[in-house]
Amino acid sequence: MVSERINILYVAEFTIGGSVESLHSLVTGLDKSRYSPTVLFYQEPAPLIRSRFEEAGAVVSILFPGDAANGSSAGITRRGFQAKIRKLFGRHVEELYASLKYLYLFLRFKMPTFLALRRRFSTLPVDIAHFNNGLATDMPGILAAAALKLPAVCHVRAFAPHTRVHVWAARYVSTFLCVSNAIREQIIEIGVAPSKTVVCHDSVNQQRFRKSEVDCDELLSEFGWNGTNKVFGLIGRLDLWKGHEYFIDAVDIARRTDPDICGLIVGDTTPTEKNWIYIERLYKRVDVLGLETIVRFAGHRTDIPEILQCLNAVVCSSSSPEPFGLMVVEGMAVGTPVIATNAGGPADMISDGEDGLLVPLKDSAAMAEAMLRIAGDRSLAGKISAAGERTVAERFTIAHHVSNVCNAYDVALKADLARET
Repeated sequence: MVSERINILYVAEFTIGGSVESLHSLVTGLDKSRYSPTVLFYQEPAPLIRSRFEEAGAVVSILFPGDAANGSSAGITRRGFQAKIRKLFGRHVEELYASLKYLYLFLRFKMPTFLALRRRFSTLPVDIAHFNNGLATDMPGILAAAALKLPAVCHVRAFAPHTRVHVWAARYVSTFLCVSNAIREQIIEIGVAPSKTVVCHDSVNQQRFRKSEVDCDELLSEFGWNGTNKVFGLIGRLDLWKGHEYFIDAVDIARRTDPDICGLIVGDTTPTEKNWIYIERLYKRVDVLGLETIVRFAGHRTDIPEILQCLNAVVCSSSSPEPFGLMVVEGMAVGTPVIATNAGGPADMISDGEDGLLVPLKDSAAMAEAMLRIAGDRSLAGKISAAGERTVAERFTIAHHVSNVCNAYDVALKADLARET
């Protein structure tokens, strides 16, 4: 039975990244007279993250206090023996193998997480469980909610491999909130009913990402640059698919025409061996091209809104389709032109040539051409900047996002009430 205020339990495996920022914006924008939010993190977040959620009006709870290992959601990928099965016996046999393999791994490694979530759900006031990280990641929680007959909504924020086990579990989710059309298409392709999926673009925190007074000369001097430099920035995690190498090559190509062009890479990485190898490769690429003073690595920064305002353009150079691309709308919000690869989320957000520039995947030459257009045409840059701000105001505010999510809550509650009656 639903209480006077609807108790929403947000389940978040991850404590950093765009999914957490998006969840914070959602919690901030909820009507607290109608909704009572609790955020259940798998592990303790950084103190700043915890305090931000608490200031937004949420109760913060921890599933595994002091234990970062529990609840790890490694995906099922097609490698080694599984790839050989596909080659020898075809897709259907491979899908069966992948499902059986996933079921074995779930029972062996994720069952403790399922049991812990089921116990915790039973002790908390929950009218709706909102899973923040997708069908592939949130399987233990989705099944725990199903065991307790709790209505469930699932946010899908990333492309991920799915098995028949995932598709079977999808029946227990009322609505899948897909951050882009590309994500929705993938969810439908695996077998989820289209009627259970909606596109729910992430929002931008306009209180944080807005135009302000910034001393760009002082900020850029950290990197050895000044007001004559034309700085293009790539902001986000240093992960394999983010396309940093194409960005570096684009800066190298563009500066041959305009020597004032520079590149700023902002962000840290998930500490895996593959990512460290990738980062070493990026540094080596900069050295080989002689760009040591032209391309700078800034690492993790907390002054992203200020950095964005000091860029000639923010670049989304992802070499695979971006699920959403939060930095695209954050750049738009502060009035910075955006250049992005034309796949996934950015293709939803940007009308090419109007509120941003789109370039093909893995095309450094096209990216360099877009940089030169922005750097060399103030009128074009100003037009794109103004149009980007309008796009955010019309489509990517917290109010828009919260409204879409709350519509999904209404659907879940009505379905639950119908089951009870």
